Amino acid sequence: MRCGSTFFTHCCLYNTTEMATRSALLLLLTTCGASASKGDSVRTILEAFLSAPSPAALPAAEPRPFRVIGAGFSRTGTTSITQALSILGFRTFDASTVMQTPGLVEQAAKAVRERPDVPSEFLSAIPRPGFDATLDAPMNALWKEQARHFPEAQILLSVRDNSSQWFDSFDSANTAFAPMESVPWSWLVNVGPLFKELDAAYGCVRGYRRVEFLWVSYLQRRDVDRDCMAAAYDRLIEDAQGEFGDRVLLFNARQGWEPLCRFLNLTTPLEPFPNSNSKTDILACYWLLRGGCVLYPTFPLLCAAVLAHIVRRCRSQRLGADHLKKVKKVK
Repeated sequence: MRCGSTFFTHCCLYNTTEMATRSALLLLLTTCGASASKGDSVRTILEAFLSAPSPAALPAAEPRPFRVIGAGFSRTGTTSITQALSILGFRTFDASTVMQTPGLVEQAAKAVRERPDVPSEFLSAIPRPGFDATLDAPMNALWKEQARHFPEAQILLSVRDNSSQWFDSFDSANTAFAPMESVPWSWLVNVGPLFKELDAAYGCVRGYRRVEFLWVSYLQRRDVDRDCMAAAYDRLIEDAQGEFGDRVLLFNARQGWEPLCRFLNLTTPLEPFPNSNSKTDILACYWLLRGGCVLYPTFPLLCAAVLAHIVRRCRSQRLGADHLKKVKKVK
């Protein structure tokens, strides 16, 4: 019984209140993951929060030559491109990797804070477990440092049709994911320090809006300056093409396989180019994260109810087995 094993694993790790809340939240997320939208944003959250802590710094695998640096902002088709790279045989170091690996959120926050003097040890550690590509936040904030550290790697700069279209998508995702920094989500993965460093890196956040009502307290959204972020988007394209020239592919996911495979010198797959992370997925994340912030005080009760149900089922199965034995003896 997978839910039961997850419950008992995590119950050993935290003090009573946080332990019960975390365990019940994990059980709730498991249920939501089975029945709710199967969008990639939802799946990313589920994978990150359901991953049990591990003593390993990164998952073990054979080292590979580092080949692709993802320089594009979030919401430029990065989820679809990650799936496309996986189909092409790449192993991508992205936001999910950072969130699932103990200690990496703090290391990434430190790297963003110290740029351009990012410790070479942090960058050198990426290919060792078998990653040969990076994409999306927080690594896109370190694209230039990666380009200099891995001179043989190619730079994949994902874009949308224009900066205005990109910002609309970025801002909706920014609002949807804002509660990840708040309780109870911060008990599972504390992304707050990393997000604050990313905010400071671009300097476009003008304020933070919170919801405060009774026990409910969570970050509702960041007020991001549209003109500032649009300028950062355009500046990124100019900087990448101006400094690194032929190493850069300006890529819109709507272009499909052909330009990407030509750039990477790979055969074009027969299957369609992935299309993920729709507005529906973002809306699902919006309600999932806010629902957790509102309902988490009831999670210890849910935890106790689920545990009681498990015990009751086990007892019922045991009584049924005993009854069958008695029937067989009578016969």
